[in-house]
Amino acid sequence: MIAAEMGLNQQMRRRAMQISERGTVKPTSLTGKTTALLVYHFTDELTRPGRGFEQSVVDGLPAFARLLAGCRSAGVLVTYMMLERAIAIGSQIIPEVAPLTDEPIVRHTNRSALNCPEFVRLLLDHERDTLLISGYALDRGLSDTARQAGGWDSQPIGERWEALDEAAKHAGETKLPRPIVVRDACFTYDVADSPVGHVSRQEIERAHLAALHRHGIPVMSIDEVIAALG
Repeated sequence: MIAAEMGLNQQMRRRAMQISERGTVKPTSLTGKTTALLVYHFTDELTRPGRGFEQSVVDGLPAFARLLAGCRSAGVLVTYMMLERAIAIGSQIIPEVAPLTDEPIVRHTNRSALNCPEFVRLLLDHERDTLLISGYALDRGLSDTARQAGGWDSQPIGERWEALDEAAKHAGETKLPRPIVVRDACFTYDVADSPVGHVSRQEIERAHLAALHRHGIPVMSIDEVIAALG
């Protein structure tokens, strides 16, 4: 029994090392025509005075606009997602990074973008094999989306998500896109009060990016993404 447990522990350690090593590999090139950019819940309450204001988002808008411009010029499918509750209170996409007239805004109610059938069908219909993840908040919907996509990259869609409609289920061996987290295009907020005390936005972002990397999900900067798109 002890020998069996030791063998299992060794297998688990080797698996963890493999995942960690895989996570360090960043693609040196990206094909715009097979890549999608998710701009998740990037709404104007983050940039106007009030309870939801985040200075880091305001400071990051010029770089975010560069990411959008680079993706659009390379033919990346730019998609936006907004929570139904944000739409209900009149929130809109931040004007400085607003969608073009032909770029879809998908409405949803759950944290992971991949729990939204409309979004998954959009990716399938446009034959996108890579998903760039950006927006707000890294430790919630963005992380959930990345982890979900990272766990599905080797499984047929119909076997992994029963909520898909019949047309998507019949996609057979089609795989969901591999996730790439665009680190300086993902934001979150301080946790002022918790059982472990105050936790800054920077600490939360670093911890989540490191954990996603360990999970085998590539983490790239805006400059790296633009360079890879050529």
